[in-house]
Amino acid sequence: MFQLKDLLPDALCRGRISRGVAMVKMVETFNDLMMEKLPSARKDDVQALSFKDGVINTSCKNNLAMHWLMTRERELIDELLRRTPGARITKITSRLQS
Repeated sequence: MFQLKDLLPDALCRGRISRGVAMVKMVETFNDLMMEKLPSARKDDVQALSFKDGVINTSCKNNLAMHWLMTRERELIDELLRRTPGARITKITSRLQS
C-alpha cells in the first residue's frame, strides 16, 4: 500500500496540473505578502489576479496603491523569491480597478 503523500507529486505531473498549482500558490503568496506590507486600513488596495510566464498581474483600487506597488516592485519580487524558492518572477504589472 502506498501513502498518498508519495503518490501526489506523480499524479500532479501526470495530470499536468502542477503548473496550475504553482500559479495559484504564487497568487496566494503575493496576496499574503500584501497583507503584511500594506497598512491595516489599505490591506485590500492591491490584489494579485494571476501569475503567468513570470509576471504577476495585479489590480489596484487607486493610483496611490499602484504607485506604492511600482516603487517597491524589486523589493517585493525579492521577497517573493525568498518565500517561493525555484519560482521565476520577472515583473509585477498593475491596473486600476474599474
